[in-house]
Amino acid sequence: MAQTIAFFVRNIDASKPPFMYTSRETGYFGLAYQAYLMAMKRAGMQAYFVAGNDSYLGAGRFSRAWDIDAVREVPEFRPVGEVVADLVFDKADFAGRDVPVVTDQKVREACNKAETYRRFGKYQPETVLCADEDQLQAAIRQMPGDMVVVKNPAGSGGKRVYIDKKASIQIPSDETYPLLVQEFIDMTDGVPGIVDGPHDLRVLIAGGTITGGTLRQPMAGKLHANTGQGGSLRLLAAEEIPEEVRHLALAIDKEFDGVPRYYSTDFARGKNGWRLIELNTKPGLYYKTEGSLADQHMQNFVNYIMSLV
Repeated sequence: MAQTIAFFVRNIDASKPPFMYTSRETGYFGLAYQAYLMAMKRAGMQAYFVAGNDSYLGAGRFSRAWDIDAVREVPEFRPVGEVVADLVFDKADFAGRDVPVVTDQKVREACNKAETYRRFGKYQPETVLCADEDQLQAAIRQMPGDMVVVKNPAGSGGKRVYIDKKASIQIPSDETYPLLVQEFIDMTDGVPGIVDGPHDLRVLIAGGTITGGTLRQPMAGKLHANTGQGGSLRLLAAEEIPEEVRHLALAIDKEFDGVPRYYSTDFARGKNGWRLIELNTKPGLYYKTEGSLADQHMQNFVNYIMSLV
Protein backbone atom coordinates (compact mmCIF):
# COMPACT_ATOMS: atom_id res chain seq x y z
CA MET A 1 0.00 0.00 0.00
CA ALA A 2 1.37 3.42 -0.97
CA GLN A 3 2.50 5.63 1.88
CA THR A 4 0.73 8.98 2.32
CA ILE A 5 2.54 12.31 2.59
CA ALA A 6 0.75 15.42 3.82
CA PHE A 7 2.41 18.53 2.36
CA PHE A 8 1.51 21.15 4.98
CA VAL A 9 1.25 24.69 3.53
CA ARG A 10 -0.01 28.07 4.73
CA ASN A 11 -3.22 28.03 2.72
CA ILE A 12 -4.88 26.56 -0.34
CA ASP A 13 -5.77 29.62 -2.36
CA ALA A 14 -4.45 30.24 -5.86
CA SER A 15 -4.72 34.00 -5.28
CA LYS A 16 -2.47 34.09 -2.20
CA PRO A 17 1.10 33.06 -1.30
CA PRO A 18 2.63 30.61 -1.79
CA PHE A 19 0.58 29.80 -4.90
CA MET A 20 -0.25 33.16 -6.49
CA TYR A 21 1.69 33.66 -9.70
CA THR A 22 3.02 37.22 -9.48
CA SER A 23 6.69 37.04 -8.48
CA ARG A 24 9.56 34.78 -7.51
CA GLU A 25 8.61 34.87 -3.85
CA THR A 26 5.02 33.81 -4.51
CA GLY A 27 4.30 32.22 -7.86
CA TYR A 28 7.79 30.73 -8.14
CA PHE A 29 7.41 28.80 -4.93
CA GLY A 30 3.87 27.80 -5.82
CA LEU A 31 5.19 26.14 -8.97
CA ALA A 32 7.98 24.49 -6.96
CA TYR A 33 5.53 23.20 -4.33
CA GLN A 34 3.38 21.66 -7.04
CA ALA A 35 6.41 20.11 -8.75
CA TYR A 36 7.61 18.49 -5.51
CA LEU A 37 4.17 17.07 -4.76
CA MET A 38 3.91 15.63 -8.27
CA ALA A 39 7.42 14.15 -7.95
CA MET A 40 6.40 12.36 -4.76
CA LYS A 41 3.37 10.95 -6.56
CA ARG A 42 5.48 9.76 -9.49
CA ALA A 43 7.73 7.97 -6.98
CA GLY A 44 4.74 5.90 -5.86
CA MET A 45 3.60 7.85 -2.82
CA GLN A 46 0.17 9.30 -2.18
CA ALA A 47 0.75 13.02 -1.63
CA TYR A 48 -1.73 15.77 -0.80
CA PHE A 49 -1.66 19.41 0.18
CA VAL A 50 -3.06 20.14 3.64
CA ALA A 51 -3.42 23.50 5.37
CA GLY A 52 -4.37 24.85 8.77
CA ASN A 53 -3.60 23.33 12.15
CA ASP A 54 -7.33 23.38 12.81
CA SER A 55 -7.68 20.61 10.22
CA TYR A 56 -5.45 18.22 12.17
CA LEU A 57 -7.39 15.56 14.09
CA GLY A 58 -4.41 13.69 15.56
CA ALA A 59 -2.64 10.42 14.72
CA GLY A 60 -1.81 11.70 11.22
CA ARG A 61 -5.46 12.44 10.32
CA PHE A 62 -6.45 15.65 8.53
CA SER A 63 -10.09 16.58 8.07
CA ARG A 64 -9.45 18.11 4.64
CA ALA A 65 -6.85 17.80 1.91
CA TRP A 66 -6.35 18.77 -1.73
CA ASP A 67 -4.82 17.10 -4.75
CA ILE A 68 -3.52 18.30 -8.12
CA ASP A 69 -3.13 16.45 -11.41
CA ALA A 70 -0.45 18.67 -13.00
CA VAL A 71 1.79 21.66 -12.33
CA ARG A 72 0.04 24.84 -13.46
CA GLU A 73 0.76 28.56 -13.15
CA VAL A 74 -2.73 28.87 -11.69
CA PRO A 75 -3.10 25.65 -9.69
CA GLU A 76 -6.30 23.62 -9.85
CA PHE A 77 -6.87 22.12 -6.41
CA ARG A 78 -9.21 19.18 -6.08
CA PRO A 79 -10.64 18.60 -2.57
CA VAL A 80 -10.34 14.99 -1.44
CA GLY A 81 -11.75 15.11 2.10
CA GLU A 82 -10.07 13.38 5.04
CA VAL A 83 -6.65 11.77 4.69
CA VAL A 84 -4.38 9.87 7.08
CA ALA A 85 -0.72 10.76 6.65
CA ASP A 86 2.24 8.54 7.41
CA LEU A 87 4.50 11.62 7.34
CA VAL A 88 4.00 15.40 7.25
CA PHE A 89 6.29 17.64 5.19
CA ASP A 90 6.03 20.93 7.04
CA LYS A 91 6.32 24.28 5.25
CA ALA A 92 4.00 26.26 7.52
CA ASP A 93 4.58 25.54 11.24
CA PHE A 94 2.61 22.34 11.67
CA ALA A 95 1.76 21.89 15.35
CA GLY A 96 1.19 18.12 15.53
CA ARG A 97 3.58 15.99 17.60
CA ASP A 98 2.13 12.50 17.15
CA VAL A 99 3.14 11.85 13.54
CA PRO A 100 6.60 11.91 11.89
CA VAL A 101 7.39 15.40 10.59
CA VAL A 102 10.03 16.65 8.19
CA THR A 103 11.57 18.62 9.72
CA ASP A 104 11.38 17.25 13.29
CA GLN A 105 10.70 19.55 16.23
CA LYS A 106 14.18 18.96 17.64
CA VAL A 107 15.68 20.66 14.59
CA ARG A 108 13.00 23.34 14.43
CA GLU A 109 13.80 24.41 17.99
CA ALA A 110 17.49 24.72 17.15
CA CYS A 111 16.74 26.96 14.17
CA ASN A 112 15.70 29.84 16.42
CA LYS A 113 18.72 32.15 16.19
CA ALA A 114 19.14 32.42 19.96
CA GLU A 115 19.01 28.65 20.34
CA THR A 116 21.45 28.23 17.44
CA TYR A 117 23.87 30.48 19.32
CA ARG A 118 23.44 28.52 22.56
CA ARG A 119 24.15 25.20 20.85
CA PHE A 120 26.54 26.13 18.06
CA GLY A 121 28.06 29.45 19.06
CA LYS A 122 31.58 28.08 18.67
CA TYR A 123 31.01 27.96 14.91
CA GLN A 124 29.62 31.50 14.70
CA PRO A 125 31.17 34.98 14.56
CA GLU A 126 31.51 36.71 17.94
CA THR A 127 27.98 36.94 19.34
CA VAL A 128 26.22 38.40 22.40
CA LEU A 129 22.60 37.70 23.40
CA CYS A 130 21.11 40.89 24.84
CA ALA A 131 18.09 41.12 27.15
CA ASP A 132 17.63 44.90 27.10
CA GLU A 133 18.76 48.21 25.58
CA ASP A 134 21.73 48.66 27.91
CA GLN A 135 23.13 45.24 27.05
CA LEU A 136 22.49 45.91 23.37
CA GLN A 137 24.47 49.15 23.31
CA ALA A 138 27.32 47.63 25.32
CA ALA A 139 27.51 44.65 22.95
CA ILE A 140 27.53 46.91 19.89
CA ARG A 141 30.45 48.89 21.32
CA GLN A 142 32.51 45.78 22.10
CA MET A 143 32.20 44.18 18.67
CA PRO A 144 35.38 44.36 16.55
CA GLY A 145 35.43 46.57 13.48
CA ASP A 146 33.29 49.49 12.38
CA MET A 147 30.26 47.43 11.29
CA VAL A 148 27.84 45.35 13.34
CA VAL A 149 24.87 43.01 12.87
CA VAL A 150 21.79 42.95 15.14
CA LYS A 151 19.16 40.21 14.77
CA ASN A 152 15.87 39.28 16.31
CA PRO A 153 16.06 35.50 16.95
CA ALA A 154 12.61 34.99 15.41
CA GLY A 155 13.32 36.93 12.21
CA SER A 156 13.41 35.20 8.83
CA GLY A 157 13.94 36.07 5.19
CA GLY A 158 16.36 38.84 6.17
CA LYS A 159 13.63 40.64 8.09
CA ARG A 160 14.48 42.01 11.55
CA VAL A 161 18.18 41.77 10.67
CA TYR A 162 19.96 45.13 10.94
CA ILE A 163 23.40 45.70 9.43
CA ASP A 164 25.17 49.05 9.60
CA LYS A 165 28.07 50.97 11.03
CA LYS A 166 28.29 50.75 14.81
CA ALA A 167 28.07 54.52 15.15
CA SER A 168 24.87 54.83 13.13
CA ILE A 169 22.91 51.58 13.41
CA GLN A 170 19.25 52.19 14.21
CA ILE A 171 17.06 49.54 15.86
CA PRO A 172 13.29 50.19 15.64
CA SER A 173 11.77 51.34 18.91
CA ASP A 174 9.16 48.59 18.76
CA GLU A 175 11.73 45.81 18.30
CA THR A 176 11.49 43.11 20.97
CA TYR A 177 14.14 41.42 23.13
CA PRO A 178 16.21 39.33 23.34
CA LEU A 179 18.35 40.51 20.43
CA LEU A 180 21.55 39.03 19.08
CA VAL A 181 24.52 41.28 18.38
CA GLN A 182 27.09 39.72 16.05
CA GLU A 183 30.44 40.59 14.61
CA PHE A 184 30.17 41.75 11.00
CA ILE A 185 31.92 39.33 8.62
CA ASP A 186 34.03 41.01 5.97
CA MET A 187 33.37 38.83 2.92
CA THR A 188 35.19 40.95 0.33
CA ASP A 189 37.51 38.03 -0.47
CA GLY A 190 34.56 35.84 -1.47
CA VAL A 191 35.07 32.10 -1.95
CA PRO A 192 37.96 31.17 -4.27
CA GLY A 193 36.68 29.46 -7.39
CA ILE A 194 33.03 30.02 -6.48
CA VAL A 195 32.16 33.67 -5.88
CA ASP A 196 33.67 37.12 -5.44
CA GLY A 197 32.56 39.36 -2.59
CA PRO A 198 29.59 39.09 -0.19
CA HIS A 199 27.73 35.81 -0.18
CA ASP A 200 25.66 33.29 1.75
CA LEU A 201 26.47 29.63 1.18
CA ARG A 202 23.55 27.40 2.13
CA VAL A 203 24.15 23.67 2.69
CA LEU A 204 21.08 21.45 2.25
CA ILE A 205 20.95 18.42 4.53
CA ALA A 206 18.51 15.51 4.34
CA GLY A 207 18.74 12.96 7.12
CA GLY A 208 22.46 13.45 7.70
CA THR A 209 23.42 13.63 4.01
CA ILE A 210 24.44 16.79 2.20
CA THR A 211 22.23 16.82 -0.89
CA GLY A 212 23.36 20.11 -2.44
CA GLY A 213 23.52 23.80 -1.72
CA THR A 214 22.74 27.30 -2.86
CA LEU A 215 24.86 30.38 -3.24
CA ARG A 216 23.15 33.70 -2.60
CA GLN A 217 24.55 37.16 -3.26
CA PRO A 218 23.12 40.56 -2.32
CA MET A 219 22.26 43.22 -4.85
CA ALA A 220 25.06 45.67 -5.61
CA GLY A 221 25.38 48.08 -2.71
CA LYS A 222 23.25 45.91 -0.40
CA LEU A 223 24.17 43.55 2.43
CA HIS A 224 21.17 41.19 2.66
CA ALA A 225 21.55 38.16 0.36
CA ASN A 226 17.94 36.93 0.75
CA THR A 227 16.13 36.50 -2.56
CA GLY A 228 13.12 38.24 -1.03
CA GLN A 229 15.29 41.35 -0.69
CA GLY A 230 16.65 41.24 -4.21
CA GLY A 231 19.52 38.80 -3.78
CA SER A 232 20.52 36.38 -6.54
CA LEU A 233 20.49 32.60 -6.24
CA ARG A 234 22.64 29.87 -7.80
CA LEU A 235 22.20 26.18 -7.09
CA LEU A 236 25.20 24.04 -6.21
CA ALA A 237 25.75 20.31 -6.43
CA ALA A 238 26.94 18.67 -3.21
CA GLU A 239 30.44 18.18 -4.61
CA GLU A 240 30.78 21.92 -5.32
CA ILE A 241 30.55 22.81 -1.63
CA PRO A 242 34.03 23.41 -0.11
CA GLU A 243 35.27 20.53 2.01
CA GLU A 244 35.66 22.70 5.13
CA VAL A 245 32.04 23.79 4.91
CA ARG A 246 30.87 20.21 4.43
CA HIS A 247 32.82 19.19 7.53
CA LEU A 248 31.27 21.99 9.62
CA ALA A 249 27.75 21.25 8.38
CA LEU A 250 28.00 17.56 9.23
CA ALA A 251 29.53 18.31 12.64
CA ILE A 252 26.46 20.43 13.43
CA ASP A 253 24.10 17.82 12.01
CA LYS A 254 25.36 15.14 14.41
CA GLU A 255 23.22 16.74 17.12
CA PHE A 256 20.13 15.73 15.15
CA ASP A 257 20.97 12.08 14.54
CA GLY A 258 17.91 9.86 14.55
CA VAL A 259 15.20 12.39 13.67
CA PRO A 260 13.63 13.15 10.25
CA ARG A 261 15.07 16.34 8.84
CA TYR A 262 15.45 18.43 5.71
CA TYR A 263 16.99 21.76 6.61
CA SER A 264 19.95 23.99 5.83
CA THR A 265 23.02 25.43 7.51
CA ASP A 266 24.11 28.83 6.19
CA PHE A 267 27.77 29.88 6.17
CA ALA A 268 29.91 32.86 5.13
CA ARG A 269 33.64 33.10 4.54
CA GLY A 270 35.43 36.04 6.13
CA LYS A 271 39.03 37.04 6.74
CA ASN A 272 39.23 34.47 9.56
CA GLY A 273 37.64 31.57 7.69
CA TRP A 274 34.17 30.09 7.58
CA ARG A 275 31.49 31.00 10.13
CA LEU A 276 28.00 29.64 10.70
CA ILE A 277 25.32 32.30 10.13
CA GLU A 278 22.13 30.39 10.94
CA LEU A 279 20.09 27.23 10.55
CA ASN A 280 16.97 27.25 8.40
CA THR A 281 14.21 24.73 9.06
CA LYS A 282 12.39 25.47 5.79
CA PRO A 283 14.91 25.91 2.98
CA GLY A 284 13.41 26.81 -0.37
CA LEU A 285 12.15 24.31 -2.90
CA TYR A 286 13.60 24.83 -6.35
CA TYR A 287 11.83 24.94 -9.70
CA LYS A 288 13.21 23.93 -13.10
CA THR A 289 13.70 27.57 -14.09
CA GLU A 290 16.84 27.43 -11.92
CA GLY A 291 18.42 24.98 -14.37
CA SER A 292 19.21 21.28 -14.42
CA LEU A 293 20.35 21.17 -10.79
CA ALA A 294 16.81 22.05 -9.68
CA ASP A 295 15.61 18.61 -10.78
CA GLN A 296 18.54 16.99 -9.00
CA HIS A 297 17.76 18.85 -5.77
CA MET A 298 14.11 17.80 -6.06
CA GLN A 299 14.95 14.16 -6.72
CA ASN A 300 17.38 14.09 -3.76
CA PHE A 301 14.55 15.35 -1.56
CA VAL A 302 12.07 12.80 -2.92
CA ASN A 303 14.58 9.97 -2.45
CA TYR A 304 14.96 10.99 1.18
CA ILE A 305 11.22 11.06 1.78
CA MET A 306 10.97 7.63 0.17
CA SER A 307 13.66 6.34 2.55
CA LEU A 308 11.62 7.51 5.53
CA VAL A 309 8.30 5.94 4.53
